[in-house]
This record gives sequence, structure tokens and C-alpha cells, in this order.
Amino acid sequence: MYIPHRASISLGISVAILFAAGACGARLEAQPDGTELYRYADVPIRDSRWGPIARLQAAINGRLRLLGADTMVVDGIFGSATVHGLGKVAERFGMHTVLARDSLGIAAYYITAGLWRALLPDAPPGVHERAFALTLTYEGTDYDRAEWNFGTDDDGSALTWGPYGATVGYGNEVRGILRLIHRNDSTMLPATFGAEFPLIDSLMRAKPGQGADLMHAAWRDSVRRAVIVDAFGALGRNAAARGLYDRYALEEGEWLRPAMRRLYGLIPDAATHATEVDYAFFLDLSVHMSVTNERITACRDSLAAFTRRERRDPRPEERRRIIARVMLPRHAQWDRLGRSVAYYIDAVGDRDLTHEERAAWMRRSRMRASQFGLSDMRLFLPGREVGSR
Repeated sequence: MYIPHRASISLGISVAILFAAGACGARLEAQPDGTELYRYADVPIRDSRWGPIARLQAAINGRLRLLGADTMVVDGIFGSATVHGLGKVAERFGMHTVLARDSLGIAAYYITAGLWRALLPDAPPGVHERAFALTLTYEGTDYDRAEWNFGTDDDGSALTWGPYGATVGYGNEVRGILRLIHRNDSTMLPATFGAEFPLIDSLMRAKPGQGADLMHAAWRDSVRRAVIVDAFGALGRNAAARGLYDRYALEEGEWLRPAMRRLYGLIPDAATHATEVDYAFFLDLSVHMSVTNERITACRDSLAAFTRRERRDPRPEERRRIIARVMLPRHAQWDRLGRSVAYYIDAVGDRDLTHEERAAWMRRSRMRASQFGLSDMRLFLPGREVGSR
């Protein structure tokens, strides 16, 4: 997966310029060997097929081949197959950084920074990469996945592509990504879409509101419909295209950056108060829903009301819980609430969830930010690790 370059950001940075070029996707550096990166309990973690977990699986397979043992499918899923392979490798090569523990009454298996370094030469995955895996576990749409939405409740989006949910309609992110790809390599889209490239060319040239109508004509033909989905799949399997997809999502000013900036504006002095879990929560909100000025104003009012009532500022988990409630959409409230609980259950605790929160969380995911090594004990701004609380 494409990781933007690190940006030099001072601790006194204002939220207005928080997302300078390269701000998202910084790696954590110098993690102690015992730092937990991922934890698999009863629900598998689903990262990209081209992400860190897939790279780790490939490294495990290399050791398994040396043992003459069966290898696993490299699919980016940290589940029972990966645990089985890790067990064989750890036993044979003395990698005692593979830990099996009992977590909250559930058998849990950990990937630590020490294990990562024992198997791979590159740095362990940072905050963005692990936050991305949590969102992708919810979304389930990797870079090579495109879906038509005509004839569904999401008809206006026309087509959705990739892990951040780029659409042809609504935000027109697909058009923006395609334009960026075409500017960087004018041969890639014609080669990938073939006879359908004239349609793609028209989409790139069209006004924002015209994209859905252009694609609808192709959707009505079942053959063209399949060809276009397959072409987006091929595009997602291309490393350069994936990099530009991420660049448009994380560095350009047309998609996730404005939403993330608005959300960080809800944290007073984000440089000294924003945490790793805040980043993951804000990323998930930005991918999953529209972060409008109206919603931000409502969040700010609710946070101010908490401060007046309690005579103190909310702690990070309290702030996220308030934002989660205010940001509930009119439709699919259980889905959004179930996702949001994952970002404050570690600090709030199971017993202090409301019946509604617990039911939504159990139905939607049963995931926790801590399963991705994300903590409120470490401060984090996009572009750099700030330090410990």
C-alpha cells in the first residue's frame, strides 16, 4: 500500500494546515519489541491483500517452505490460518515474540513489533496502516473490488470502488482518482479498460453531476457492466494505481483531508491531545459518512455542553463517544454506532456501555481499537508520532 512521505510538522501546528502534503500515513518508528501491532481473538482482522499482514504472511510462508510445511494463502487476513503458520515458525525458529494469551476470557494471538522484525526487514506498520486495517475490516472492499449501486438504496453513488469507498456519484472520487492516474501514465487506463476507455475518458472530462448518468448507460448492458467491474479490479491490482488511489484519498484536498481536518478541529490543541485512537476513529468516520459543517457544529455544541456540565474537558474516549452519538446518520444507525463503539470500548469498558451500544457493537463487529495496537496512551498527529501521554 502506498504510504505518503513523512512531513515535518511542529507541535504548534494549527488544524488549518494539519494535512499538508504527506501528512497522512506516517509510520511509527522505534517501537519496542513487545509493542502489540495486531491481536486476533474471535474475529479475524481483514487487511488489504497488499498490506502489512499480507507481507507478514508471505514472510511466514518463506519460513514454512524451509521447513517443508504447507504454506498459507496470502490474503491479508489475520485469522486461524495465520496463527497456525506462526505457531509452526515460532516453534522451529525460536521466535518467542509470538504470544498466545487469554484476553477478556477469549484466547488471543498477537503480532508484536519483535515478531515483525524477526521476519521482515522493513519497519513495523504504523498508526495509519493499522487504522486502515480496522476500517477495511468493516468495509470489506479491497483495492480490486468495485460494485455497481444502481437499483439499490445507494443508487445515486452509481459505482463504488476500493477501500475508502470512492464513488462515481456523490463526491465524484472515482473521477478524481482516474484523472490522477491518467496524468501520471496516459497508457494505463486505455490498456486496462480497452473498448470501455471512451466511457472512462468521458467520465474524466464530464462535469461532477454527469458521472452517474454516463455510467448508467453502461450498467444497463450486462456485458459492459461486467467488463467495467473487471477493469476496476485490474486497476486495483496495479501497485502504481493503488498508490495514486491512496494519494488522492489522503493527500489531495478533494476527499478525506477536509473531513479529517474538520474532525481534528474538535480537539483543543490537537498537537498535545490527539491520540492514535482519535486518528483511527476520524479516518473511519471520514470514509464511512459525510462529515458536514452542520454535523461538526452539532458535535462542538455537545462537547461544550459536557464541559459546562462536568466542569472539565472530556477525556479522549468521552469525546469520541459524544461525537459518535452526534454523528449517527438517520439511516443505518446501528451500523454506524456498532463501528464507533470499537473506538471507545477499551477505555469505557464493556460494563459501562449502554444496552444499545453493546447490542450494536455485538451485531456489527466486536472489534476493539486495541486489537490494532492503537492506544490513547500515545499521542499522534497525521505525519508524525508525537509521543506518550
